Amino acid sequence: MQNPPPYQQQYGAPPQGDPSGGKGPLGLAPNVAAMLCYTPCCIGLIFSIIAIITEKTNRLVKFHMWQALMLYVAVIAISIVLGVLTSVLSMATRGAGGLLGLLQYPVGLFFLVVEIMMMIKANGGQMTKLPVIGDFAEKQAG
Repeated sequence: MQNPPPYQQQYGAPPQGDPSGGKGPLGLAPNVAAMLCYTPCCIGLIFSIIAIITEKTNRLVKFHMWQALMLYVAVIAISIVLGVLTSVLSMATRGAGGLLGLLQYPVGLFFLVVEIMMMIKANGGQMTKLPVIGDFAEKQAG
C-alpha cells in the first residue's frame, strides 16, 4: 500500500465514502488549491480572494490563502512606495530618481522567487511561515 501524499499525512486522509474525494469546494486537492494562491501576478491574488470566500474547513488552504494575500498586499505596498520615491526623486533631481527605479527589478525578482518557493512548499503540503505575515496567516487559519 502506498503512503498518502504529505498533506494527507499531516491533515488526515479524506473520510471513507466522501463523495468529493478529499477535494475542497473549488474541486481541487488541498495542496493544489494552496499552491495556486501563490501564482505570480494577479492570478494568485484573485485565487486567494476566491479561496477566502469559499474555503471554510481545510486549515492548509486557509493558511496559504491568508499568507499569499498578505504577501500580495506587501508587494503592492512596496511597489507603490518605490514608485512614489522614484517620481519624487526624479522631479527633485531632474532624473536621478531613475536609479532608484532600478531597485524595483531586484525587489520584483525577490518576490517572484519567494512565490515560487512557497508554491513548492504548499504543493508539498507544508505550512511554511514567512517572516512577519506567517503568524497572522496562522491565526486566521484557526
